Amino acid sequence: SPAPASPPRQAAPGLGPLRGTTLLNRESALARVASGEVRQVTQLLLDPARVRVWAGNARSYAHLSEESCRELIDSIIAEGGQKVPAVVRRIENDPAYDYEVIAGTRRHWSIAWLRANSYPQFQFLAQVAQLDDEAAFRLADLENRARKDVSDLERARNYALALKDHYGNHLTRMAERLKLSKGWLSKMLRVATIPDAVVAAFASP
Repeated sequence: SPAPASPPRQAAPGLGPLRGTTLLNRESALARVASGEVRQVTQLLLDPARVRVWAGNARSYAHLSEESCRELIDSIIAEGGQKVPAVVRRIENDPAYDYEVIAGTRRHWSIAWLRANSYPQFQFLAQVAQLDDEAAFRLADLENRARKDVSDLERARNYALALKDHYGNHLTRMAERLKLSKGWLSKMLRVATIPDAVVAAFASP
């Protein structure tokens, strides 16, 4: 069963992509969706095998690799574990999983990789939040905006799905909720229409 996690120490230099604006943006994202939509429950240490990645996140889990996560992997090893928690939510009616990752996909991948490669003691540090799909999408989007390794194509396709799933195909409402320019969002949605045959000609998104 999940073990309650002790409060994480201040993240030390060397966390690479998790330092600076990305970490600040993540904390800001939590605060910005907390107005009645998100209620922080607790912080846990989890087995990553019991945690799946939410399908509504823009990041392609299949394109993560030891190479793309190397800096984060090295930081986790150096610090003796993950220090910056991911955000997850509880799921029901899935015997294979107990939680799903809303924000922190690279952290999940890295911990899972480390457990399979000589570091079985490492656990996935996560804050459990209660939030609906639209609030989860906004939280994930705010974090992904600060990450250079999430491609425009991944974000664009994520926006296209969200427009239908969360905003009833109302572009103006979506732009207002995400605090984005309607014109910029419209351009991103056009990127989402690039055919798979064209994307397949490249090594990665």
